[in-house]
Amino acid sequence: MKFPSPFLPSLLSLVLVSLLHSPLPSTAAPFVCTTPKTPTCQSLIGYIPINRTTYAALKSLFTIKSIRTLFSANDLLPSTRSSTSIPAGSVVRVPIPCSCLAGSGSSSGRPIYVVKAGDGLDSIARNNFGGFVTYQDIAKANNISNPNLIEVGERLLIPMPCSCDPVDGESVVHYAHFVAAGSTVASIAEDFGVSQDVLLRINGIKDPKDLLAGQVLDVPLRGSFAFSFPY
Repeated sequence: MKFPSPFLPSLLSLVLVSLLHSPLPSTAAPFVCTTPKTPTCQSLIGYIPINRTTYAALKSLFTIKSIRTLFSANDLLPSTRSSTSIPAGSVVRVPIPCSCLAGSGSSSGRPIYVVKAGDGLDSIARNNFGGFVTYQDIAKANNISNPNLIEVGERLLIPMPCSCDPVDGESVVHYAHFVAAGSTVASIAEDFGVSQDVLLRINGIKDPKDLLAGQVLDVPLRGSFAFSFPY
């Protein structure tokens, strides 16, 4: 079984752009994660670039050690060129190391973002990691008391949502899924081969009608979805 295609219609891109120009919540909903902090586990996010990019650029953005890890997560051959173009609005599966602390999961040690001239925490959150993290999350992870005071060259840990918890006693790979407009719990469950009950339970959703466009959903992947990859 494979993931849905990483190249989605342009409608998803339009939805993402609209959301990035709307007020972001003060904090992204964390994924429940109660497994001990060590060892680090494997997790994935379904990243959606708002502009055309390349696999080399994403390797750099997410501080991925080997580009083959990124290729493997997207069912690409190791011989794929790192300069391969990725259209805006596509879904790219990005592997991240994850650890649990205080009942929630966060990416462990990376990605690390280096502040550039003209950057602000809000623009970093929206334009580079939109939908998965807020500027308040970045400020908290880096002990920044004033989000308006960051320096060029400063290295920031970006706390991406993730989890290491087993589901119903079974090991899974947790996938952070950005909910597109028109999606339902039923359609997402079908796309990823999981039950609606599991999706609702691990995301703390009582009524399927409460699912919102732009929400980041924790999707537990089993079987051929939950492949192994190096960090």
